[in-house]
Amino acid sequence: MINVYREIYGLQYDLKCLISQTERYRDDADRGINVSFTSKAENEPKEKQVEHLVSYLIDAKHDLDRLRDDMKKVLDDLVKLVDTVEYETLAEGIRK
Repeated sequence: MINVYREIYGLQYDLKCLISQTERYRDDADRGINVSFTSKAENEPKEKQVEHLVSYLIDAKHDLDRLRDDMKKVLDDLVKLVDTVEYETLAEGIRK
């Protein structure tokens, strides 16, 4: 049972890390929006404004892809933990 608690605490830590990543990615997106507004305020050509915005959108897409992959890993770990707990519960019932 101690191993189960360790796994749960590990998953909890992983989720906290994912939340932190999400906040960083959001800050990056905000920075992209601010650059876009700054470019507009500085009367940069539309092509340059679009280029800045598209660059930040591409970065955001890559960030979301990484976040999705990390979330899938945590979900897989959670499924394995549930399977382990169910197995242990069944094994304990058989032993009685």
